[in-house]
Amino acid sequence: MVIGGGQLYTLLMPFVNRIYLTRIQAAFEADTFFTPLSDDWKAVSVEEFEADEKNKYAHSIIVYEKE
Repeated sequence: MVIGGGQLYTLLMPFVNRIYLTRIQAAFEADTFFTPLSDDWKAVSVEEFEADEKNKYAHSIIVYEKE
């Protein structure tokens, strides 16, 4: 598992074959972004969650696999 750091993601992407991505449905100020995935990545699972008492923002958990 790789959890964070823009440079760490970039360094290790050639060795990755599955990505568990949490996408938060809100806009934030940020200075680091995850690199857009190439066309050889396909979403194999998507779970949608609404905001609730535990989670301030609606969000999705998406699993990508490299073809």
